[in-house]
Amino acid sequence: MERSAFDARQQGETERSRERSQQERDSRERVRPSGQTPTAGRIVNFILSKSDAAGITAKRRTHNAAQADEGTPVAAGDCFPMLITKVKGVALVEQRTPEGELERVERVQVSGQVFLEGNDVWWVKATTEGKGEGFWAWPTRD
Repeated sequence: MERSAFDARQQGETERSRERSQQERDSRERVRPSGQTPTAGRIVNFILSKSDAAGITAKRRTHNAAQADEGTPVAAGDCFPMLITKVKGVALVEQRTPEGELERVERVQVSGQVFLEGNDVWWVKATTEGKGEGFWAWPTRD
């Protein structure tokens, strides 16, 4: 009799553990749509926004006697590699659903260095995984 009570308790704990694991997986998938975990040192793609492109262009026009920043012209929508320097946590961002409605979702926020085509880099203070300008994404595998 004691054995079956122990087995029932053990089985209950196993089921609760499975439920918690599933809840954690669901939460991670909601926050990380790709399923991958961003960490410092990983390289991802970053899509320049209009303000990023304007900032880079202005920085390059400001000539410093010690070092002039030179590189090919940039524009909003250009994609460059970004080295993640810090994972900042989870942020709420707005995105459109397939039906066109605006919704708020949780996404992992990171900062990093964008490697431009030239002798300079661009510092991104905070960006989240997503599609389009101002977001980062995992490189595609061809």
